[in-house]
Amino acid sequence: RAGYLWPGLNTPVYKDGSVQKPSQRGEAEQKEVTATLERQRDEWDKRRKTKIKRERGWTGYSWGGISLGPPDPGPNG
Repeated sequence: RAGYLWPGLNTPVYKDGSVQKPSQRGEAEQKEVTATLERQRDEWDKRRKTKIKRERGWTGYSWGGISLGPPDPGPNG
């Protein structure tokens, strides 16, 4: 399944004026594509994990950001 070139899905339908047929990538080209995809996936994982709690915002259910803790005791207690 991996490494196939499907015209109209992941390659152009026409190349040099003729219709392309489904074919398979070469081994070196497939390794290059796989390495590129892994690098992109790692970059997105790093970006996704670096969110700070305060930047997430809030919803109707819970306030986002940092917790302020319990309120300060008043003069009577």
